[in-house]
Amino acid sequence: EVIVDHESQSANITWQLKPSPQSTFGEIRYQGLKRIEGKYLNHYLAFSKGDCFQQAQLDKTRLQLLQSGIVASADPKLTDANDNSVDVTFSILERKQKTFGLGVGYDTDVKGKFSSSWQHRNLLGKGEHLDIEWVYSKISQGLTGSVTVPHFKHKNQTLTLNAELSEETPDAYEALTGEFSVKLQRPVRKTLTVGGGVRLAFSRIDEIDEEEDYSLLGVPLTADYSKRNDLLNPTQGWATGLTIEPVINLYQTGTRFVRSTLAGSSYYTIEDWSWQPTVAVRAAVGTITGEDLEQVPADHRFYSGGGGSVRGYAYQSIGEKEPVIDRSTQQEIIAPVGGLSFSEVSLELRNRINKNWGVVLFVDGGYASPSADITLGENYRWGAGLGVRFHTDFAPFRLDIATPLDKQDGDKDIQIYIAIGQAF
Repeated sequence: EVIVDHESQSANITWQLKPSPQSTFGEIRYQGLKRIEGKYLNHYLAFSKGDCFQQAQLDKTRLQLLQSGIVASADPKLTDANDNSVDVTFSILERKQKTFGLGVGYDTDVKGKFSSSWQHRNLLGKGEHLDIEWVYSKISQGLTGSVTVPHFKHKNQTLTLNAELSEETPDAYEALTGEFSVKLQRPVRKTLTVGGGVRLAFSRIDEIDEEEDYSLLGVPLTADYSKRNDLLNPTQGWATGLTIEPVINLYQTGTRFVRSTLAGSSYYTIEDWSWQPTVAVRAAVGTITGEDLEQVPADHRFYSGGGGSVRGYAYQSIGEKEPVIDRSTQQEIIAPVGGLSFSEVSLELRNRINKNWGVVLFVDGGYASPSADITLGENYRWGAGLGVRFHTDFAPFRLDIATPLDKQDGDKDIQIYIAIGQAF
């Protein structure tokens, strides 16, 4: 009812409301399914039959279906039933299930890095992922196959089965390894994921002309906390990850050690400034306890230097070294022996010039120590440099040029790194 007072130029409005029965969600159906099982999609529902009807829950379900990785579109159609319920039918368009990919990267020390991969996103109709990847570089080659089972025995719980055959030939050692692992991961909060598993690795390692076989059984335990706004190009938030892995050598049952690492990063962007600079900080530490350095297989020790570590230095070059015979030239060289602990820090100032281009100033520092005691800043080697970023909708393409500030014998004046995604 509306009463208008022309003299005062005002109006009084009276609403008459009548209560109506509460609407609830009714039957839930899917149309258009060809290779996906309907019961599997129920894991992505934000509501159940009989819940009070809310548009927000319907929108959330649609988003979660799209984020499943196997659905290209999910359009809900509502139908009123006679019992004050609303039936929901999702019209599903399935994504292409098979993908082939190629990758390439470069850094001065390792030279070109190449990879190819093949993925099946819905192997058995319940979102199982089969991933096969081959990688090749001057110092490493490997073939990896993994099967990921989402919502394994519990909503949002993931089971991963992995098999890998690899060969590594850095200066420190040669390693031929076959590895099998099983891992279970589960988010306990929106930002916190925990995991655990079993890993069995058979390897033959040649270190300083001494060859030894290993059969290592490990039980890796992980916890990852992330409040970053983006995985490949974070500008706000922070993240940290902890891994603890007890390991036993089955060939020598008296050899046991525990390998632990802790890493964290933080990001802060000044959005009011013209170039929107992002200050990014990373720190990482690790320690191996329970055995002397010589008893720990060379490929399980810690190393520092190179891309993803301390830019400006050769791969694994920072730490204690010993003279060895170079496998290609048969001449004596000084090679790293690895450490029982390491610590690293990185600082980047990321500037966005325009929509697509950005520049980065960075400094990295770190050291791998033969002692299991973590010493922050002690014996650090520092590197600094300048980077260019080309931003895309997917991730930035990265070009970094770095130089060692504490140059050692054999260090080059500059190191170049080309990859996809930010350095951390």
